[in-house]
Order: sequence, then C-alpha cells, then structure tokens
Amino acid sequence: MVRVLVGMSGGVDSTAAAIVLKESGYEVLGVTMLLIEQEESYKAIEDAKYASDVLGIEHIVADFRELFQKDIISDFVNTYKKGITPNPCIRCNMKIKFGELLKLADKYNCELLSTGHYAKVTKDETGFRLKRADDINKDQSYFLYNLNQEILKRLIFPIEDYTKAEVRKIVKDKGIEIWQKKDSEDVCFIPDGDTKNFLKQRITDAKTGNIVDEAGKVLGKHEGIEFYTVGQRRGLGIAAGKRVFVKKLDIDKNEIVLCENENLFTNTVVAADINFVNEDYKIDLDKKIFTAKTRYSKSEGKGKCRYEDNRLIFEFEKPQRAVAKGQSLVVYDNDFVICGGIIVDSY
Repeated sequence: MVRVLVGMSGGVDSTAAAIVLKESGYEVLGVTMLLIEQEESYKAIEDAKYASDVLGIEHIVADFRELFQKDIISDFVNTYKKGITPNPCIRCNMKIKFGELLKLADKYNCELLSTGHYAKVTKDETGFRLKRADDINKDQSYFLYNLNQEILKRLIFPIEDYTKAEVRKIVKDKGIEIWQKKDSEDVCFIPDGDTKNFLKQRITDAKTGNIVDEAGKVLGKHEGIEFYTVGQRRGLGIAAGKRVFVKKLDIDKNEIVLCENENLFTNTVVAADINFVNEDYKIDLDKKIFTAKTRYSKSEGKGKCRYEDNRLIFEFEKPQRAVAKGQSLVVYDNDFVICGGIIVDSY
C-alpha cells in the first residue's frame, strides 16, 4: 500500500483530498502546519484533527513558525520596504509546502505528498508536466509554477477533476461538518486582509515623501513608500479631481508617481528567477505563441517570449494593466504551465 502525506489545512479542499486518497486505497497520514501564532492557526489544527479522526487516519502537527517568520513574513515585509509587491503564497509553496513537507514525507516514510490544490500533474516521454485543473474558476496552477521534476514526481492532487461543489459534497457525505467552511481569500498571516495595517505594525522607520504626477508636480504626501502598490487608487489621500492610480514607486527619490488609467498599461514584462516546469519547454520557445498572466486574479494575454541571461521577456499582443514588480509572470501553453518567474520590470 502506497503511503501518502497529506497537507491538511482544516479546510474543505484538503479534507476532500484525504478522503479521495483513502477511498482509492492509499495509506494516508495527515499533517497540519503551524505557521503563525494566531487563533485561526489553532482552529485549523483542530478542524484537521477532527476530520482525521472521522476518517480514521493518523494526524500530526508540524511546527514551522520560526521558518515561516524568517522565510515568508520577514521577506514579505522587507520586499515591501523596497517598493516591490510580493506574492507570499508562491514563496510559501516553494519554501515550505513543497519543500519542508517533502522532508517530512521522507521522515515518515511516505512515498507521495498530496495537497488540496486544484491542479494536475501529468507525465509523458519527456517527464512530468503541470496542468490546469478541470474547474477553471478554482485552478491554482499559477501558484505552483516553481515545481520542478523532482517535486512533481512525488505529488498527487486528488481533487484535480472535481468542481468546488463536488468537493464540498465529498466532505458532506462523510459527515464531516466543515463541508460548509468558507474558502480563505486573504493572505493567511493577514486574516483581516488589511495589508497596510499589518505593514505599519512592523515598519516603524517609514519616511514620508512626495506624491507626484508624471510631470513631477507635487500632489501631496505619502506615509511611506512601503504602504503602496502599483495600480492602487484608494487610500492615496489626495484630491486630484480625476481618477488617478499609482504608476511607479520610485525608491531612490522616495516618490510615488500617479497617472490616469490609460497610462498604466505596458506590453513587455521581464521576469527573473525563472523556473521551467520541464526543460523540454525551452526548445523553440521563441517560435511559439503562449498566454501569460501577471497576477493570479488577472486574465491571460497572448504573446511571445524569449529566455535570455536567465531572464524571461514576454511581449504581450495587448497591453497589460498595472504590472507590479514582485508579482509573478506565469506562462501557459494551452492548459500546461511552461514556466514562471518574479517580475522585475515592465515597459
């Protein structure tokens, strides 16, 4: 019997993953990560333990608080200090969910690692590939572009073929009361969604500076460049007489540059720290048309890309709005994730 370590967050998706695996004949060990000292974290552990008891599977808790503070939260704060907008979920997947949990899988003699992500792992003659989930509205492949062949060969996503409604039914039919639990839509360590307040509590040396228009005219003062992001409209504290947005965070001048909506668009996006899911994708890369997205919540756009000096340059056919440094550019070939990286420039 194949033994699988299942990351159980206490939510519906990971609970359904554990159910599907057990009913498919796997030996399941559930693990819940303790990442931060907050009420929600302990409630998640409680819910995961309850679900595990109902299913009759072993459950353990992995205390990653120190690592999470250093590698995720501190990095999150320090990145904002540089005028860059990070995506902590992508970093957490790479560093902890599919890094530390695989080490734990080895420790507990688990051949495979599983989570409740909506995505697919497939295999062909060249190796493993990462594919969108069937439920396009829940697809999470964007967050998983950093997965490599060594990780993919040990991953199994049991709910890849299910819709959210079907996943809830799986949990409900087992009599597990969390089947109605709401999805988490915020960063896990900012449960109220107030990123600015979270940063203000941790950045006490922020310097005020000028808010200017594209011509350099001073429109007002900002509270610290760390508390803003490209594309932001609300909370600017100025009356411009028209709709204006953050176009640029100039860390050298400590200025925030505003513009009207039509000036927020760029065609070319440059990304670094590139991961190719399969090395085969590098072949004739610049001869194909792909789609790409610059944030999880954004629609994809068609274009061409090239890989030069460890950087990916993607030329969109149609301009993309409010591309922010620090977010991830993820490239698709139809339903397959080709590669991705951290955005460092756009023009």
